[in-house]
Amino acid sequence: MNLFTPLALALGVSLPIVVIFYLLKVRRHDEEVSSTFLWNDLIRDLAAHEPLQRLKWNLLLLLQLVALALITFAVARPFSEQVGQKPVQAILLLDGSASMQAKDVKPTRFAKAVEAARNTLSGLPENSLATAILVAAHPQVLVAATPDRQQVDRALADAQPSGAAADMREALLLARSLGGDPNARRIYLFTDGAFTLPPDLPEDLGAVEVVPVGQPNTGNLAVTTISTRPDPQDNRRQQLLTRVANFSDLRTRAVINISVDGQSVEDRTVDLAPNGQSDQVFEQLPAGARYASVTISNLNGDNGLTLDDTAFAVLVQRKPAQVLLVSNSNQFLEKVLTLLPNVDLYRIAAQRYLAVEADRFDIIVFDNYLPPLLPRGNLLVVNPPDRGPYRTTGSVSRPRVASWDREDPILGFVDIRDLTISRASKIDMPRWGKALISAADGTALMVAGQDGDRRVAILPFDLQQSNLPLMSAFPIMMANLVNYLSPPGVVQSSEIQTGSPESLSPLPQVQSVRVTGPNDQAAEFRTGQGPITYAATDVPGLYRVQQLVQGGQQTVDDDLFAANLANPDESDVRPRLTGLDSPGLLDAGVTTLQKEFWGILAALVLPLMLFEWFWFHRRT
Repeated sequence: MNLFTPLALALGVSLPIVVIFYLLKVRRHDEEVSSTFLWNDLIRDLAAHEPLQRLKWNLLLLLQLVALALITFAVARPFSEQVGQKPVQAILLLDGSASMQAKDVKPTRFAKAVEAARNTLSGLPENSLATAILVAAHPQVLVAATPDRQQVDRALADAQPSGAAADMREALLLARSLGGDPNARRIYLFTDGAFTLPPDLPEDLGAVEVVPVGQPNTGNLAVTTISTRPDPQDNRRQQLLTRVANFSDLRTRAVINISVDGQSVEDRTVDLAPNGQSDQVFEQLPAGARYASVTISNLNGDNGLTLDDTAFAVLVQRKPAQVLLVSNSNQFLEKVLTLLPNVDLYRIAAQRYLAVEADRFDIIVFDNYLPPLLPRGNLLVVNPPDRGPYRTTGSVSRPRVASWDREDPILGFVDIRDLTISRASKIDMPRWGKALISAADGTALMVAGQDGDRRVAILPFDLQQSNLPLMSAFPIMMANLVNYLSPPGVVQSSEIQTGSPESLSPLPQVQSVRVTGPNDQAAEFRTGQGPITYAATDVPGLYRVQQLVQGGQQTVDDDLFAANLANPDESDVRPRLTGLDSPGLLDAGVTTLQKEFWGILAALVLPLMLFEWFWFHRRT
């Protein structure tokens, strides 16, 4: 046996002090009595004139000496050396992505992952430190580097999954930064593996053990895309476009139901090929409706995840956009803008632009022209000149389309694989811009983004020197562009992916904004500090936005936005993670452990003292 603090044995001097207390004679005071007959023994004791008396052993003295000895040894922190596993710094990564709510294992994959994490925690070597991280859209540290296993266990038991995709790369980098010594770091990832290995992971990530949950061949049906557009025949009505997908190796038959304002209006039966998808258009939705929903159900019964079975779309009723077309002679642009619903078009020649008050228009379309000072409205710039606010650096002949962002709303349901262009300018990419269409050599053929307070889209080629106006994709793309550039209401995006923030721009006279989620949880924000960012969008469904005045007693505007999973990678709940597991490195080896047992000694003191108290009062 060894001691961590041997100097604490100095407390042992208290043992003889207790014995001395029992050797001292009792001091007595004088008292007159009628006779000394009964006090003979006391007289003899006083006659000895000695301060000490013979030690008389009794149970109280023995109990007190034993208690003091136990306290002395406990303070000295005795320990014994044992051979055992080296302590580690364990990071428990708990996958909280939407796919973890699949019910192919009971009750859910997430519940199984929590159970596995708690079992791993209980099996860690002695003196190990544990960190728990919930992997969500924004990884959350539940508990950081603590030896208190009960605290970590409670945090794991209280964790909840989200309805959004998880940022696994950020979580792994966070685990590396919190793991301390790389030789002692051990990362445990509890996941269904329904994602691909994140790119650009550092080599010093350390030992990682993937603890899988879920069945390997679980199929799933999902609504992966939903959007609306005005009906070309009647701009008071809207059409709904949706895409459903079968993430299974088996052919399946499903029913697609569309509801408007909570009332079912149509059912369709579709056959989906293995790993196939189907695009559906629902026309002539009831006029004046606020929202629509699409729900898919599997007639064969195999549907692993229910979170993506329903998607919502807000049927936004906007006033016509005031559009100014600045062009000398582009019949294609003029005709397509004239045919678009909810557009009031005005056209002027470029040489007359400075005579017009352009700031009163919502959208200004510049064709082969840019003024020296841009207006404040949103802009669509077609074939910008070499010199101007949006500069170009040369040109490229006959660029071939290599890729386009199919997930961006501007290119939704737009197929431009056959696009041919005679000549395109190489635009000097602004820092706010995003290339939506790219050529094989990297030249951007469409750029869009937020330039300060305005939205801008740029097509760096002449429409009349391309076949784009002759393609069926042209009117769809122009309709998407007008929707993108039209001034939004309080809600900046009527449909977002779960986990993405929503930006709210309240009216100037509004005092507060209240947002109520699908689970009826409300959050209220004070106005006056610019746009409001609402980030609690992990739950799929409809969110209600109320603009309030008079201390929240009156609503001046009531709007909606929808949060949908709309993520094919997340809806495919089949595991596909490879290349991350390194369980062979998790064994930290053996070492000599110093096991303290002062707690046992201290625990014995209390019953001893209680018994000593009982014995003393029993005698008295």
